[in-house]
Amino acid sequence: MWVPMGGYNECPLPVYQSVIFRHFQQQYGANILAVTGDTWVLQASRRPQTAEEALQLAKEHFIFCQYVLEDQPTLGHYADSLLKQDVWYFWWDQEQTVLLAKLHVPKPRPKQSIVCA
Repeated sequence: MWVPMGGYNECPLPVYQSVIFRHFQQQYGANILAVTGDTWVLQASRRPQTAEEALQLAKEHFIFCQYVLEDQPTLGHYADSLLKQDVWYFWWDQEQTVLLAKLHVPKPRPKQSIVCA
């Protein structure tokens, strides 16, 4: 699976994203609907069937992307929402990385002397 982003701020490296997406696909029939430079949108063909399963999935989502709780007061509330919806959003704040990259000025390398004997 080709993953076009990752490895900045809290965003997992592409190889880890591939592994978690495969897990989501196997467990919940999740398919990718959209991807941008900092966002994934997935749709699950199967929702969690119990509150316990939803809580486990919510934990997996949170470990993968802590921003999933940005609009939810608790992990339990997020788990409840997973029982009712089949579109999942994962996003990471890329602005800090982009800003730092724009401001980055490489350190000058010290000149090395070559001594010939």
